[in-house]
Amino acid sequence: MSEHKQKAYAGLAGLKELAAAADNPAGLPLIVNGFRIDAAGEPAEKAEPEREMPKFLGIILLLGVLACLIVLIGFAKVDQTVSIAGFGGILLLISLVMLIQNGLSHPVMLVLPYAGLLLTGIPLLKILERSRPDALPFPLDRNGIIRLVLYSLAGFGALLIASEILSAVIRRARCTQTVRAKCIFLNYRITHSGSGVTRRTHQLNAPVWQYEYAGKLYVTSELQYTGEGIAVGSETDLRIDPAMPLRIFRSQTVQLLVTAVIGIACIAMSLIAVHLM
Repeated sequence: MSEHKQKAYAGLAGLKELAAAADNPAGLPLIVNGFRIDAAGEPAEKAEPEREMPKFLGIILLLGVLACLIVLIGFAKVDQTVSIAGFGGILLLISLVMLIQNGLSHPVMLVLPYAGLLLTGIPLLKILERSRPDALPFPLDRNGIIRLVLYSLAGFGALLIASEILSAVIRRARCTQTVRAKCIFLNYRITHSGSGVTRRTHQLNAPVWQYEYAGKLYVTSELQYTGEGIAVGSETDLRIDPAMPLRIFRSQTVQLLVTAVIGIACIAMSLIAVHLM
């Protein structure tokens, strides 16, 4: 197997390239990232049914976007606070529907809902303050808004840690079958740190695993890039979901630690900044 068929930069490997990299001497039915591959090595059809958005969610999304656009257009010149709340409502609604549709595959997906919540919540609190000045524990002037954002950032850090742990627990609970898997391909990214003579280059890998289950050969790509030194040809034990064998789980302590560090940093820096105000 040639080197150019074992690595691709930034996840550029296509289904045909991954199918060509698969080791399938027995000629088992091949499924690559959810697509059945025919005898000619071409993607034929989705092996698993697509998760379709329920009709009522589509209707709610459409009505919500239209309503928020009306608010934006109608109040942009009259009241900028309401206009910002409308924009935040659109962002929050779309991001929540995306979460419902695709699931929480990575805690980073919480960034958009967080931004939408801020853009919606702060203007609404400003509107509340107009009618009831004593309703809030501190005035929402410039310093008050900064303090509110810092408190919310601390909460976001805690949510980031909790969601990473909860996501791992849920995925592990779903993936009850253990199979032996071999890395047949590496998607990778190059990152840099430092500058000048201290500049360093790092390669982050997202392995592609091959494994057999129920008389079929599965080739599944991991979506998260880590600094693990995984080599093409190495083997490991994977947990898969028997109901959807293309769904895999592999314990990644480094990813959990990185998320925990980011979350703790958000909490610590926010609370320190509030204390220094």
